[in-house]
Amino acid sequence: MTANILSQATRAVCCCGALAVILSASAARADLTVLQDLTGVVPPADNVYGANSGTASPVLEPGTDASMGKYVVSSLGQDLWSRADAGAFVYDANPVTGDFSAVVRVSSMVNPAGGTPAQWGRAGLMVRTDPTADHSSNFAVLRRTSDGGGGDFLESTVTQNRNTFGVDSGEPFNFGDPSQGAGGFSNTTPQWLAIGRTAGNFFASIAPDVGDAPGTWTAASAFGVVPDLSGDIYLGLATQGRKDQGKRQLATYEQFTRVDEFLGEILNPSRGPALLPAGVLPGPGPQNMAWGIREVRDLGGVANAGEAGTKLASGAGTIFDGVHQYINHTDPETNASAGKFGGDAPFLSNTGADDNDIQMVGHARIRVTPDQAGAWSFGVHSDDGFAMRIRDAGGNLMPWNVAGGAGGIYGDDRSELAFPDPTGDSNTRGALNLAAGLYDVEYVAYENGGGANWELYHARGTVLDDANASWRLLGAKPDVPKHFFKPTMVMLDELGNHFDIQVVDGTPETTPAHSVAQARNLLDNPGNNPVFFGLAPVINHKDPEAGVCCGGLDNGDLPWPGLDNGIADDDYATRSLGLLDMPEDGFVRFHIQSDDGFGLHIDNATFSIVSVAGGPTTTADGGSTVNAEFGTGNTNAVLEAFIPAGQHPFEFIHWDGGGGSYAEVYVGGLAGQDGMLLGSFIEPMDLGVQFGPDVLALVPEPSSYVLAMLGMAGVLIVRRRRK
Repeated sequence: MTANILSQATRAVCCCGALAVILSASAARADLTVLQDLTGVVPPADNVYGANSGTASPVLEPGTDASMGKYVVSSLGQDLWSRADAGAFVYDANPVTGDFSAVVRVSSMVNPAGGTPAQWGRAGLMVRTDPTADHSSNFAVLRRTSDGGGGDFLESTVTQNRNTFGVDSGEPFNFGDPSQGAGGFSNTTPQWLAIGRTAGNFFASIAPDVGDAPGTWTAASAFGVVPDLSGDIYLGLATQGRKDQGKRQLATYEQFTRVDEFLGEILNPSRGPALLPAGVLPGPGPQNMAWGIREVRDLGGVANAGEAGTKLASGAGTIFDGVHQYINHTDPETNASAGKFGGDAPFLSNTGADDNDIQMVGHARIRVTPDQAGAWSFGVHSDDGFAMRIRDAGGNLMPWNVAGGAGGIYGDDRSELAFPDPTGDSNTRGALNLAAGLYDVEYVAYENGGGANWELYHARGTVLDDANASWRLLGAKPDVPKHFFKPTMVMLDELGNHFDIQVVDGTPETTPAHSVAQARNLLDNPGNNPVFFGLAPVINHKDPEAGVCCGGLDNGDLPWPGLDNGIADDDYATRSLGLLDMPEDGFVRFHIQSDDGFGLHIDNATFSIVSVAGGPTTTADGGSTVNAEFGTGNTNAVLEAFIPAGQHPFEFIHWDGGGGSYAEVYVGGLAGQDGMLLGSFIEPMDLGVQFGPDVLALVPEPSSYVLAMLGMAGVLIVRRRRK
């Protein structure tokens, strides 16, 4: 049985550190019905596992009572570490399909034969991609026995993972007791363990046993997304003794509980009391489609975000009030741009010198529409610390569910996302649930010397990965929908050829072709160098004698005209001309694989560069040209272009600077996938409309005055005074 929801009353109990309500509710139990012997057996040709393979001889011992969440398991085995997988796994046959949390009390770990326990024995919570396959991907939080020296056996709590089938295990994080080493050693059993996943990120937490209930939970940092564990996984209890020592591990587990949602109160608990003063901080309130921002100087440096909030609340200092579309500011004298997003504005109070001793508070109002209700994430880069909170229309502070990165959640009510430290990049993300309605966002940041910046962005869903493409500055307008196509090329003859190709071999006159300009000059002014012409259906070519087999993505390479001559050619340049036929106004994704660089031009197109493998790659000619100035190596470039309807002259220039060469031009799907060689199909393909990430609107609706000011300058300083 698995619980799908938890009541608010149950959540309140979690937050207070007791789990009696959850653990006594039969709806939260999970029946562990299968006992799997992970033997660690591998094919005979693979001797890596060595003595770590062999049967675990698992037994469900008397005292097991699934109705009470109690499991008594004994196991021999050898190791659940590195690439070994010899232990016992009692698991729930009902897989975890999304977010989940699991809690268990490890009541004891003993050697059933008496004497000292097994060295490096294990007992705890584990999830596996395949519950029955040895060496499966897994993630676990485990109690571990080890010899502390002099016969003093210690217990530690560790996390471990295997990211991919058959690879070595690792310890992604621990519970940080420096006096006892990375394992967080403790002689205390019972011990409470918790494990969970939200939005693909794994979490683990531990708590001491206080009167048969968990005390204060201590969480490790978020592990992050593991692709091999992002789908269906199996949850259970892993137990392992030591075959080579002849010692079984007898582990008693109690009050095992599974719920199919993420319990942030347990797995990502508050780091401490709230930092900011209780009331709304003074300063310009939410503006029309903009932030109201107050910066204060001359108050003296601050040590943390809480002190910054207190000084802002005092009303003292030199005050600068204004509005801005975003929180995306920096000290231009020390750092022209910082964080994820460019276009940084200077501080409202920028002095033209190195800015120090600034505190700021920003207020904005956001609207969550009914179809946007649910989880939203907010991210912050700042130097130095920050704190932020969100209030609903009734003034109630909203609780954060989960946080990742350098900062965390603060307050008994989990109302603040913060990085209080006095220096360094905050680099923090947090997620919370927002119903439809209006919310006020309050953001505090400060500078503690040596330059500063602050930046606040958001994304729909629980997004803890800073590199996710969905992030947008809070205040950003929705992306314009893009209609994507795979266009055709006009045929040049009845044989289906689309490209008219010129090749100039620069070797006889040692004419270099190591840049777009040099290649173009060689093609336009070949001199006495050999010149070759030909037709081709696609651009998928190489020098067949240059030792490059099947360069790029497609292995049906054609020889360049004139270079199928039995020798390896260097320093040559190629030009492929054609007419690209666009069925409607729209966007196209191009993928270029070439060794070496290239120049791509399409009349009337507007290119943007999505990604390149390396080397300087720029747009030119008003955006209708992309030049990849690679001295050597594969360009591996993804480009996006808006192209109006009609036929447009197409030019692709490519050169070889030595050591073999190839070139391919693909068009891709909405995200660049499903690549097809340009010219390999005769009908255009309508790929549909791609919508950008959802964004939250800043409200209320704008007045023409504020819109005009934002349009002219982006920033309006309203008032400046000293108090």
